[in-house]
Amino acid sequence: MTIDRIANGLGIEVRNRQCRALTARATIAGEAAVLAKPETFMNLSGLSVRELVAEHQVDVSRDLIVVYDELDLPLGAIRIRGGGVRRGTTGWDPSWALWVRMNFCGFGWEFRRAQVTDGVKFVLTPFRKAQEKAVAESIDLGAQRSRRF
Repeated sequence: MTIDRIANGLGIEVRNRQCRALTARATIAGEAAVLAKPETFMNLSGLSVRELVAEHQVDVSRDLIVVYDELDLPLGAIRIRGGGVRRGTTGWDPSWALWVRMNFCGFGWEFRRAQVTDGVKFVLTPFRKAQEKAVAESIDLGAQRSRRF
């Protein structure tokens, strides 16, 4: 959803297939960028990102932002941080551990408040209408703040 919202704001479509992902080239804040949505299963997304990093010669400590679901944050909250491996997201891929200085943007899902025992099912369930505004606002804020890395 985040990549699609950023792409829509830039007037582009994320539809090229490359490195097991749908991609689009963009210019964000005057910088060349590649938006990517891995087409692998969630827990294998690191394979796609690793291939994209190699293909585009990305400096992961400076030029890579990983967007992920953060079950420990309330819905609509975001956490942006630079450097450091993130553990705990539902679809975390151990191959990410090779990159210890990535930048992260996590979006909250209210998992604890929902008292759900199946995190995967919870994250894959579409948002309710009442939640959509908070989700859209957090995506916009995350996209805006991520440009500052």
